[in-house]
Amino acid sequence: LVGGVPLPVVQWFHGETCLDNDAQFMITYNNGEAVLKKEKVKPEDQGEYKCLAINPAGSQNSVAKVSVQRLIESELPIFTLELTNIMARAGQKIKLECEVKGNPVPKLIWTKDEKEIPENLRDIKITTVG
Repeated sequence: LVGGVPLPVVQWFHGETCLDNDAQFMITYNNGEAVLKKEKVKPEDQGEYKCLAINPAGSQNSVAKVSVQRLIESELPIFTLELTNIMARAGQKIKLECEVKGNPVPKLIWTKDEKEIPENLRDIKITTVG
């Protein structure tokens, strides 16, 4: 809220740039409530924002820093190498291989008969590449 007698004029800044005529921002000022809005922020929108209030008695400002984190583009996991059926004799070693890609890197969970296989089981090697 902004107060003063007479009620001050308000200006918004991003760094040293005045935002009064910037169509990317919506500025409202009603009954002393000064609001700056932007629908979809971008990394270049981060930085210091200032609300400057001015009337004949002087000026005051309030400053805030805005940080914008990049969104991780999610990508559905896709098997680039799928499992294949294997025939083996009792006591013979087998090797089951698959490859999957996605973003973020998918976590693979290996199961046998619908039960998860712990990574620490003897004679089982689970390798994650990439």
